Amino acid sequence: MYSTIRFLNILVKCIDSVNILDDTDEKISQNIRHRGIEYATSLPTADLVLYSMGRVREESLLNSLNELNQGSLVILLNSIRDLNKNPDVIRKIIDRGYVKSVLPVDGGLTLIAKRGFTKDFTKYTIEVYRDSFVLGPNPIQYNTAYALYILSKFVSSHRNGIILEIGTGRGFSTLWLAHIAMEFNSRVISLDNNLLRVNYARDKMREIDLDRYVEIIYCDAKEYTHIGEDINLVFIDGKKEEYHRYLEVVERALTPGSIIIAHNTISSSHEMKPYLKKIYGRNYESITIATDPAGITISVYK
Repeated sequence: MYSTIRFLNILVKCIDSVNILDDTDEKISQNIRHRGIEYATSLPTADLVLYSMGRVREESLLNSLNELNQGSLVILLNSIRDLNKNPDVIRKIIDRGYVKSVLPVDGGLTLIAKRGFTKDFTKYTIEVYRDSFVLGPNPIQYNTAYALYILSKFVSSHRNGIILEIGTGRGFSTLWLAHIAMEFNSRVISLDNNLLRVNYARDKMREIDLDRYVEIIYCDAKEYTHIGEDINLVFIDGKKEEYHRYLEVVERALTPGSIIIAHNTISSSHEMKPYLKKIYGRNYESITIATDPAGITISVYK
């Protein structure tokens, strides 16, 4: 359970005080090292809800999810290992208006949050997803997109600040981040050094009325200077050998608890050695997860 504890530590360190509702047999939250933890007694008061897949009662879980707050996060532990004990529960959760992402950590963690987007938005993302494969560059896969959406939702509901994206591409990941900005009346700044991709992404944001929430800037991210609001979350998906340079740029605008999510940290780990060395250093707590074959590394700035 070491990886699960590490992941939970990252989540709780992004906010000053977190209310946890723990319904697991492992009582895993007792191993989280964070002074601001309180134990909630009901879902409406909980920021983070932990269930053990092997012992959760389907009807009770589905009914209780109706009380979940907009920014709350439910995590099903051992959701891969014990899926046979509740084979239909995740499908029913999705049918009731929630979004999920499966993380292959320990026995499996399934992240669940209220879905703020419509079916029309999902259809639109598919169009951008396909264009990205045809025109390049390849986008993140949907399980990673859902993880990005869920984690951004959790962070944005508890922290003031903006989201910074390095590597707009065709705007597939930008769509998910911009939707979070719309839900929380926040803002996304996305950087890319390819003008054709920038113009494509700007058009797509305009078509779906998300352009009010996202500013797509044509520039070299290594030369970007952030002025203004604190950055509460960074998503990096640019040139792999330059990730450590991007981190040097954004680090000046981070505050304790800021979250950084970097893509391709498994598939391109060799090129990212300087970045990984720093992100696993004393100023950060990090975990690398194969949400897709390329992998992501989630870090909290301490």
